[in-house]
Amino acid sequence: MSDTTQDQKNPSRRDFLKTAGALVGGLAIGGAAGAYAGSSYAASGNQAGGLKQGRGVLTIGNSVSTSGPTAPAISKAVDMLKSWETLINAQGGIYAPDMGGYIPVKVIVYPDGGPGDLGTVKNNYTRMATQDNVDIMIGPFAAALAETASPIAVQYSTPYVDTNAGEVPIFSQSGNWIVGEINLINFWLWNYFNVLKAQTPAKTIGLMDLGDDFGTEVNGTGASKFGAATIAKQLGFDVVTNGSDHINQNFSPNFDYSTEVQRMKSLDPDVIVFVETTGVFQGQFWLACKAAGYKPRAYHPIFATYSSFQSVVGADLANGLTGDIQWDSRFPFEGLWGKKFWASLETAANFKASEWNALPVIYSALETACAAVTFAGSTDKTKVAAALNSMEIMTLMGPWRAQNPLLSPFNPGSGSSLGKAMGLLIATPVQVINGQINILGTGPEATARYVYPQPTSW
Repeated sequence: MSDTTQDQKNPSRRDFLKTAGALVGGLAIGGAAGAYAGSSYAASGNQAGGLKQGRGVLTIGNSVSTSGPTAPAISKAVDMLKSWETLINAQGGIYAPDMGGYIPVKVIVYPDGGPGDLGTVKNNYTRMATQDNVDIMIGPFAAALAETASPIAVQYSTPYVDTNAGEVPIFSQSGNWIVGEINLINFWLWNYFNVLKAQTPAKTIGLMDLGDDFGTEVNGTGASKFGAATIAKQLGFDVVTNGSDHINQNFSPNFDYSTEVQRMKSLDPDVIVFVETTGVFQGQFWLACKAAGYKPRAYHPIFATYSSFQSVVGADLANGLTGDIQWDSRFPFEGLWGKKFWASLETAANFKASEWNALPVIYSALETACAAVTFAGSTDKTKVAAALNSMEIMTLMGPWRAQNPLLSPFNPGSGSSLGKAMGLLIATPVQVINGQINILGTGPEATARYVYPQPTSW
């Protein structure tokens, strides 16, 4: 904005709240979001020198799996976080009115080894709380890691934004320190199953996972006893696996899937769904299907578009498959800093969201954390936690608020204790057709209809 006024450079907290409220109300999402980014966060080219500088620093901490089984799906977050720190500080930092203006951000990132390295995760988050004194924690990628990290935030009274985990235990802790960027993962397949029902003749579903918290909670066979199996039956599908098949429970990179392939061939479901957090194992199962000459009518590996999956099967074997994404550049939302800022971040950190689709969730967690500081007025942890539990904003991924109680997409009803303060986002189904990623759905976000049976490439 070349004609930015002084008031736009230094907005009041009231202006910030007014703009955010309009966004969540659904008013002119694209245009309003662009104005929001430009006025509140100087994301439209304002130079840092033209902004009123405040006192202090916003310190954010995160642990990223740079090794272990989940690294292929999340390790690039290290580059993204550090590049975000550089870019956001170059345009002035974050607005904290009670601290006198715009303050710089500092991101502390520690490495971990994924689900088998929980001791390191615990040490990392304890160090953030006791030595680094971070203002806000961003949650790690996978279920076991987040269930290890989040209690530390509660113990040390530190605001914590969960990212890609979304398990019930995370949201069932005391106090108001924990919020989630996405909805409960128990709803992960809600959108996919609705498309499957509306656009295909499919009647039967086979569910597979690794027996870990993530897979069993998504599939509905975990401790909460709610998820894909329950939802599928409510929508009229028959789950032929009587819940889900738990395979390769040791996360072995050399697991032999031939027995499971033959089991699925015998059960003959209309759709096979494989839920796990790496993408690699989903790819290995698909290779095993090819080796056995088994062509299911539809295979839904949830990470079908991730680089971790594609690197195992290759582009040709991915053709026709469906999966789930958290964000796509065709979505209409601008978020706090605008799509141009996001594009510059992809360039600076050398990644593509279409291949690293867990990263937009972490980015949106940064949006949520920074907005909370502006809403709160400062980095005061108690005020930030209160802001996280009361504010409503528009992120790159869409409307965000901490649900309390859980209402979207629906409340499972009495007898289900699923916690509080989870977000709204539910994964969006997509299908790979001739190298293109088609967005599936029953609303205006869809770019194509489900091609079923899938065009298997062998």
